Amino acid sequence: MLMHIPENLEFTFVRGSKIRAYTNKEGILKVSATSVSWEDLMYALAYEINDTNICPYCGQPIRKNKLTLDHIYPRDFGGISITNNLIPCCRKCNSDKGSLNPEEFGIALKSKKAFNEMKGSIIDEKTKMRYKRGILIPNEWVTYCYPCDLKVRGFYKKCFDLFSNPKPKKIMENLNYIKRYNHLKRPVVTDKNFVILDGYSWYVAAIESGQFRKIPIIRLENVEVYF
Repeated sequence: MLMHIPENLEFTFVRGSKIRAYTNKEGILKVSATSVSWEDLMYALAYEINDTNICPYCGQPIRKNKLTLDHIYPRDFGGISITNNLIPCCRKCNSDKGSLNPEEFGIALKSKKAFNEMKGSIIDEKTKMRYKRGILIPNEWVTYCYPCDLKVRGFYKKCFDLFSNPKPKKIMENLNYIKRYNHLKRPVVTDKNFVILDGYSWYVAAIESGQFRKIPIIRLENVEVYF
């Protein structure tokens, strides 16, 4: 899929006095293979793209200290941090929306009573769906590949010894989730060359579980890791 990056956007992401990511003239987001927090990068890019002070949910002006980013498709049900899935909104709406998607939240917000009555039932239904589908995001975002086809950038190799024994807590939590639902909670995010950008711990858990021939990924065709 193509991640949302405006063609005329000149974006540079600097951390520790070094450029860690930038957009080139072809509209490709180039990401350093060294220490880069994907979520920090996506948050910075999302704010750059969506320069607004009006909440898209309640339509009210947002003070700077009340501005936050919402995962349009929530993290609890497979939502990942890419610009297509991040939108600035006010803190109250972000908190109230919780694990709802915008359509569900819009229905629930018709009245406070409807909101309180519907939120629980919608979440219950989505929890049931989690056993069947697992990841509740647009199907066109997701593809599947063999774990052996994915590439690991040096940032992960240096910072996380996730194949160690005993297993880190995060991996054990992911393995327990897989055992319960028979799915990964989120797809692994890769660049156009199948280099992992986000979701490394789910990639490791999928391999450790031995349950999957192929795993869900989101391959960003306009993002490329450089070494």
